Amino acid sequence: MKIHFGSGGNFLHFYLGIAAKMQSKGLVIDRLSGVSAGTFAASFLAYDIDINKNYFNWNYNLCKELINSEKTIDSFLNATKPLFENKNCKINLDIWSSKIQVPDSIFKLSETQVISHKFCGEKDIFDKIACSCYLPIFCPNKTLVYRYNDDYFIDGVLTFNKEIDYNLIINYKDFIKNRNVVSKFMDKLPSSDIEKNVKLFELGKESFNLRLND
Repeated sequence: MKIHFGSGGNFLHFYLGIAAKMQSKGLVIDRLSGVSAGTFAASFLAYDIDINKNYFNWNYNLCKELINSEKTIDSFLNATKPLFENKNCKINLDIWSSKIQVPDSIFKLSETQVISHKFCGEKDIFDKIACSCYLPIFCPNKTLVYRYNDDYFIDGVLTFNKEIDYNLIINYKDFIKNRNVVSKFMDKLPSSDIEKNVKLFELGKESFNLRLND
């Protein structure tokens, strides 16, 4: 099975709940893909991180990192990197980002060519995640783009083509809508609140269980 995890900001906790349910069910996955927030769930699965075992400490460490921090992407990566030590990628993994041709004079998206870009392979995994998640308002110095290998990138949600060839595309909006949860309320959950993150994580596990039984 080929599975893609979509974007969704703080709903990455929801996606991690779904990924944890996949692990507990022993779902056979041949290829994984992620964009923006979904890159975390896809990467956890690809690197065979035991999500149920590690989620609560990871969430606690993440919330500590986020306190009084404007470097949101750095905080997520700092909390995540220890889980990947001595781990190798076990499943083919694609990470989607938006590649930008930066103008020489001023950095304005309206003046640039922005195209969908797919990273493959496990080299520089955290740089690739950062490329896919990078939004100026959440990043150091409010810079417009993330530079990697002499190219420039910004959040993959700007260009991601949802018609890619995957058996299952997981988007939190599909699950939330189907379960009659008020999505506007869920979208406002603060990333710094440990208990609310856990609720999203548990909701992800419950929602995917319902999906499996549909």
